[in-house]
Amino acid sequence: MDISSNNMQLLLTGFLFISSISSLTLKTEDVVFEEGDNIILNCTYYKDIQEHILSGGIRWQKQIDDYFKDIALYSPPGGLYPFFAKEMWPLYMNRTKLMAPNISLSAVMNIEDPICSDQGVYRCWIKYLSDNSVKLQTSGSVVKFKSNPKEPENFQLFPNKLDENQSITILCSANVGNPLGNIKIWKISQYNDAPVLIQESKATTNKAENCTEFINVNFTYTVTRDDNEALFRCSSQNNFTQGPGPSMDSLKISQYDGKTVCVTNKWVPIAIVFILISVSFAAASIVLIKNKSASEDDGGYQAHAEIVNTHVYSALQSHQPETGVYSLFNGAPISMVLVVDLIHEFK
Repeated sequence: MDISSNNMQLLLTGFLFISSISSLTLKTEDVVFEEGDNIILNCTYYKDIQEHILSGGIRWQKQIDDYFKDIALYSPPGGLYPFFAKEMWPLYMNRTKLMAPNISLSAVMNIEDPICSDQGVYRCWIKYLSDNSVKLQTSGSVVKFKSNPKEPENFQLFPNKLDENQSITILCSANVGNPLGNIKIWKISQYNDAPVLIQESKATTNKAENCTEFINVNFTYTVTRDDNEALFRCSSQNNFTQGPGPSMDSLKISQYDGKTVCVTNKWVPIAIVFILISVSFAAASIVLIKNKSASEDDGGYQAHAEIVNTHVYSALQSHQPETGVYSLFNGAPISMVLVVDLIHEFK
């Protein structure tokens, strides 16, 4: 089969193009560290035998402002020992170990005592010769500090006794850890245990110089009748938290309207009526036991029974079905007044 000159030229062009493509590759990984951990930055490279890395041609760099600056310089196996860039020497010398490439072809930087500012964007940078030209390869590694959020240190509501439609002030302070921490405020009704989110702070900006963030939340909330006996919860969480983090609960809030106690559960008035009726029969029994002579005298028994029934009727009359409220006598619940009066009558 004959090969035309044009086809031969295309084959030669393709061969030259393929041979000019570099096969050197880099591998780096992101790092998440916690307090007490080391930061281990590992740059592993793979190359052809025709590719040659220059002395000091392997470097770990860090992005500072808008530029990447050298931290440490390495040479290929058999070359110079790794060393720190002059500008970075004071910051890393006493707390960082450098390991030069060997059989594993890895340039390692092990920061043994990390500080908050060690967070940031790093990259492995390699300069090498291939096909009689100088080439560069880079690969990035993002380093983040992980700090678990702490339980809120301060959580206050005031006032905790208030009228309907009155506003309360809610304050919460917490160490939300790192990164991207925030505070959430929840409401838990007396009828439903599921927390309802009512306020969420903005996430922290994750500044590299801050290992953790301490934030404060201050806002007002207007209560309704349905909020009676509700409690509030402050939770602290960040980007590594699965769902709400550590939390603190408030005391339950109570609402007052003049001299009435708000009852929002429709079954409470029914229960109170049942209790009052039971008290009336109990009082009648006490009369029969303590006054045997009265039991023989129908008039005496009827007199005591009328006293009991009068008190029960008064209690039922004080109930306001449309509001679910019982009136108070001199600041005491009506059931308490009834019992006290009955005891006085039967002494």
